[in-house]
Amino acid sequence: MPASSLRPWVECYWWTRGRPVAGTTHRVLPDGCMDVIFDLSGGSAPSVVGTMTRPLEVRHDGAVDTLGIRFRPGGLPRFMPLLARELLDDALPLDAILGPGHGLRGLDDPLAATSPSRRTALLDSTLVDCLDHGLAGDGLAARAALLLESAPDVAHVIRSLGVSRRTLERRFDQAVGVPPAVLRRIVRFRAAADLTLTRPDLPLAAVAARTGFADQPHMTREVVAWAGRPPGSLRLERHP
Repeated sequence: MPASSLRPWVECYWWTRGRPVAGTTHRVLPDGCMDVIFDLSGGSAPSVVGTMTRPLEVRHDGAVDTLGIRFRPGGLPRFMPLLARELLDDALPLDAILGPGHGLRGLDDPLAATSPSRRTALLDSTLVDCLDHGLAGDGLAARAALLLESAPDVAHVIRSLGVSRRTLERRFDQAVGVPPAVLRRIVRFRAAADLTLTRPDLPLAAVAARTGFADQPHMTREVVAWAGRPPGSLRLERHP
């Protein structure tokens, strides 16, 4: 977890380390988030991954030592001058977005030289210094995205925030990359996918009921739309 002052914008830090069998792949599912990714093995330059609307197959052919910053929906543009719609289903080198002097630029070398136990502190201090260096203004989109996790619909969020639908859609275009209604679908899909994968003992009909779908066929259609395969197949990938 990041420092408490960063949690409205940063969901978590994550690491992937190891030496998988050559040709191993894993499926990265849409989650509404954007990530900054550092390859600490030196195999590639740091990159920014935009909001995803389709799954991504990542192939590993050697040792992996990857560190990521996962930003909550609407959070990343608080830290850098980025229009989220321009990165939808895409990735760019970090240095192509950041100007000289930005704290995240060149951070891969200090991270690689820092012990794993101290990397969280380095990330925290860097991101605190970079907060409000972006274009997201007052953070309306991030607040709306958080409300969407539990709101019955987008109209409820609009009423709660006292803004027009057009204003909210414009802010989402800038800070999230997809409209509010699309993010709500992704958030619900993410909840269903997480429960499907972490609770292999739970019947899929119960997963659908717990995550707000009308029924299991409704959930299956949404999982196929976002993951490219039905929930049973996702479960078999993780729990063969």
